[in-house]
Amino acid sequence: MEKEKAIWAELEASAPQSVADFKAATEAMDAQNYPKAIELFQKVRQQAPKFDPALRRLGGSLVSTGKTEEGFTFQRQALAIRRSPENLISLAQSLALPAGKEGTRKQKQEAFELIKEASRLAPHDAAALVMQAQLAMELDKINDFRRATEQLVANHPQLMATHFFNAILAASDEKWITAEEEIKVAQSLGLPPEVAQQFLDSGVKTRATVWHYLIYSLYLIGAWVIGLTALFLIGKLMSRKTLTSLEAANPNSPASASELTLRKFYRQLINLAGFYYYISLPVVIFLVLIVAASIIYGFVMLGQIPIKLVVFLVLGGLLTIFSLVRSLFIKVQRVDPGRTLQYEEAPGLWDLSRSVAVNLNTRPVDEIRITPGTELCVYEKGTWRERSQDKAQRVMLVGIGLLNDFKQNGFSRCTGPRIRPLHASRHSRW
Repeated sequence: MEKEKAIWAELEASAPQSVADFKAATEAMDAQNYPKAIELFQKVRQQAPKFDPALRRLGGSLVSTGKTEEGFTFQRQALAIRRSPENLISLAQSLALPAGKEGTRKQKQEAFELIKEASRLAPHDAAALVMQAQLAMELDKINDFRRATEQLVANHPQLMATHFFNAILAASDEKWITAEEEIKVAQSLGLPPEVAQQFLDSGVKTRATVWHYLIYSLYLIGAWVIGLTALFLIGKLMSRKTLTSLEAANPNSPASASELTLRKFYRQLINLAGFYYYISLPVVIFLVLIVAASIIYGFVMLGQIPIKLVVFLVLGGLLTIFSLVRSLFIKVQRVDPGRTLQYEEAPGLWDLSRSVAVNLNTRPVDEIRITPGTELCVYEKGTWRERSQDKAQRVMLVGIGLLNDFKQNGFSRCTGPRIRPLHASRHSRW
């Protein structure tokens, strides 16, 4: 209304008796009562022949009724009097869409030059930018379309046309997710749903979905790598702390609460690492597929497909995936080393192991096995649930090669091969 009041003031200075007719004509034009608007604008023109707003609106009303050439004439007269943004935009609109129909390419080209001039005179005029973007798109002027759309995004983000054109620009740049988001915003601001759906069905939605899954996959792989790295670093730290704790501990004293806590967490970390292996299998399979598909796609884009290499990649990928999946269903038959040592064969060793367990405040071993080597360890066997609940069977493994160094008062340095049958070790604590 501020602009309209300025127009009224200008007309009142030259033809004050025409102001009322000009206001009534404008109201009729806004109500699309073009015959009445034409009649009243003609009266104003007779009183003020150089008043370009009346000529501009008279020409626009004539074009809307189908009298395009006559309407163009009045609009060009208005532009000749004053090359204002309003006169430029009005003529450009009439040329591009005469009587609501598509103008010829020549008319659109002229309209585009006029609207570019209007945009230079009024760089923040929304109507000029919207029309410039529309005409640039229809005339395949991608750089002009890009500039107009970027200006709309920067200065008029509240307009439906801004997001509509930005969706088209994003699709041309293959930014499919942005294109999908922008067309949905445009629909929320008034774009007809069928237009938005047609845009999405042109391939934008499918490509955006692919990119969504790709981004989710990258997040998944990133989380997997972070987890793998964390397991490695924490495991290395826990291993070092456990070894340091064992070296510093007094073998003749029970394990302290802190040592038991450390071993408990270390055991849980090892269980977690085992569980992480199964989590890693689908990630590795996905990486195998992605790498093979990416290499093949690269050759397709280069326009040259090496058949032997592609066959090798496909077969290698399939064999790798088959091996990974097969590993889930293979159950390794566990064979315990050595042979079981019954209580009657070495009651001293069995009693010693139980007394050590009492001193360490832990469960005693359930089985002792001897081997011909120099092994000495304790391991557990049973299901994962049994191990997690500390109910698994504990087995102590003793190599027969160690027996000569077990003396009545502890360990001594071995001076030679003195291996005897177990029942002949009379001086042993066993």
